[in-house]
Amino acid sequence: MSNYSDTGLSPETQYCYTVTAVDTSSNESSESAQDCATTESTGQSPYGGTAWAIPGTIEAEDYDEGGEGVAYHDTDSGNNGGAYRSEDVDIQSCSDTGGGYNVGWIDADEWLEYTVDVSSAGSYDIEVRVASQSAGGNLHIEFGGVDKTGTLSFGATGGWQTWTSVYANGVSLDAGQQVMRIYMESASFNVNKVIITESGAGGSTTLTPTADALDWDPSWGCDGDYTFFGQWDYAYIRFDLSTVGTPVSSATLGLQYISAPALTIYVWEASSDSWDECNGPYPSRGTQLDSASASGPGWYEFDVTSYVASEASGDGEVTFCVTQDHNDWQQLASRISSNPPELTVNW
Repeated sequence: MSNYSDTGLSPETQYCYTVTAVDTSSNESSESAQDCATTESTGQSPYGGTAWAIPGTIEAEDYDEGGEGVAYHDTDSGNNGGAYRSEDVDIQSCSDTGGGYNVGWIDADEWLEYTVDVSSAGSYDIEVRVASQSAGGNLHIEFGGVDKTGTLSFGATGGWQTWTSVYANGVSLDAGQQVMRIYMESASFNVNKVIITESGAGGSTTLTPTADALDWDPSWGCDGDYTFFGQWDYAYIRFDLSTVGTPVSSATLGLQYISAPALTIYVWEASSDSWDECNGPYPSRGTQLDSASASGPGWYEFDVTSYVASEASGDGEVTFCVTQDHNDWQQLASRISSNPPELTVNW
């Protein structure tokens, strides 16, 4: 009679086995009846008492109960941020969309675990909200001790509260309760949350701008109901893409043209999303995206799919540069008007 030992199992998880017998002549018996057993608890349990549902959002600060070496590993003592929980994980207030808290002061090889409950086996898309002032970062996500995402890397975002997303799409997950681990491969970044959706589930949203301005004189488009734009003086319009899923299948920019002269409106990429609405400095104009012939005042739409798809998977913001071919400055409805620019995105 032989003994068999199975290793690497998850705690509080049922495993079932059948056996067959093989003699010295390689004759094999039929399978035995199935026998099941549940592994013991490690003392780890979900924060708040209930496993986090997948699909769903898991906040970084809501890691499991169980302490150092069980539910998390943190390389220094105390909560450097002093917020939310009184353990060694460093937590601070967060200004990302939705507010709340984030985990920060991260060192390489630290990790956080979460008991999750996957509704059904299948393919999922994973988004992680991250920020780093100057270093960027690397992390991966494990389920049941298996790295499911590979290294997810991102560059510096320019601030500890300047947030972007990294993505792992088409991740195969088993159904049921299991442990998810966020493993920090490098130091000096913050993590806010993990958003997990079913692959191909799709969605749609219509966004209004977070900023708009005229580069020649920002005050002309900073506070009024309209933004000027010219042939050589650009209007800039910025949108926050943090609520947009990926991959993006279509994106349409809508603009309300106010002025009377007939002209052609051009929409371009912009070299950066880092500009202040009233003070600049403004980015340079990039590749032309689309154009529309405007016979007079009205609503005009532009296909900006490829650019938005790239930006949604990048820094989570998108800036458009708008020009026209008439000699004089003309007017677009601004973000604070009754007909603000709109960006409609499908994924």
